[in-house]
Amino acid sequence: MADLLLIDVTNKRLVRSTSESGYVSLSYVWGGVQCLQATRSNLNALQRLGVLITESLALPLVIQDALILVSALQEQYLWTACLCIAQDDAEQKHRDIN
Repeated sequence: MADLLLIDVTNKRLVRSTSESGYVSLSYVWGGVQCLQATRSNLNALQRLGVLITESLALPLVIQDALILVSALQEQYLWTACLCIAQDDAEQKHRDIN
């Protein structure tokens, strides 16, 4: 069992959970597009209720579509690397990628 950050698709925020929670995983190529990423400095803000639907956040369309799909599948959680791994935390990156 591993500790994870997951996107709660109902409440549009990051939540702390474990690998025992059921979740859908989204893997995609980021390319050169600038988008919202989790960092150690914004993790607390990304856990606020409804934060992922604010207009000021640049969520890629693929993640926006995944939120809709996961909800339509009646699942609660989505995992995607850019938001569920703090990109400036080498220890978390190494642990979660393994």
